[in-house]
Amino acid sequence: AEGLLKFFERLVSVAVVVDLHQDHAHNVKVEITAVAGQKHEFVATEAANDVAAAFHAAADKIKQQIKHYKEKLQ
Repeated sequence: AEGLLKFFERLVSVAVVVDLHQDHAHNVKVEITAVAGQKHEFVATEAANDVAAAFHAAADKIKQQIKHYKEKLQ
């Protein structure tokens, strides 16, 4: 979460939810929600064999969404 705040200073909250219930492929799910101001919410969900891999993949998706949003602002 702290890394995302350094990436985009307008974030007011970041939440990470980890679902340890494994699916049929033995994957766990991570969902990251980041809110910028009152109007913009970024959500990324990723599943992987371990929590760290799922988290990093979801964080990459969030960063990509924020990057596109920042480009729109310019």
